[in-house]
Amino acid sequence: MSRIPQTASGGKARRGRWWPAFVLGALLVLAAWFFAGRLFGLQLPAKTKEVSGGFASVSVSTQDRAYPPPDTQVFRGRPRRIYVYVVVRDLRTSGGEGVAVSVTRETSGSLFTRLLPGGGRGLKVYARPDRQLYAQRHGVSGVLRFVVSDGAGDGLPEGLYEVRVRSAGGAACESFLIR
Repeated sequence: MSRIPQTASGGKARRGRWWPAFVLGALLVLAAWFFAGRLFGLQLPAKTKEVSGGFASVSVSTQDRAYPPPDTQVFRGRPRRIYVYVVVRDLRTSGGEGVAVSVTRETSGSLFTRLLPGGGRGLKVYARPDRQLYAQRHGVSGVLRFVVSDGAGDGLPEGLYEVRVRSAGGAACESFLIR
């Protein structure tokens, strides 16, 4: 007895060939997700700067100068250091309290980028020793300079940064973006 081959169903040679379409679809979804993350990612908030009390202004830059250079809010690439300049006028210091500085970073990166080496490294903030402060009759005036860097000096990772400077005599805040 001879059998007639069944040609309408595609046969065994066609089975199991769905995976290329599945892989292509998954890659398209990932590419769309990445593009949407870049398009709608981190943006500067509407209010990027706040000063109160004895703080007159705050600015950030990649330039190390004695006096504050023009303020920059968006940095391209990965700068190694960001210099924070805080101008104070009649800042009152009470009870030996100094000035406290904190830096936070918000990122829109995926979990994958956070797991990469350097993704979760901490930030370092240190004061420049050549502060230019002068005693006034109601407090101190001058320029405080701080440096923000990452732990290893590889360059600051992308993200939205917020620098907060506080003392008993007031507070200052500046936001900037590294892309």
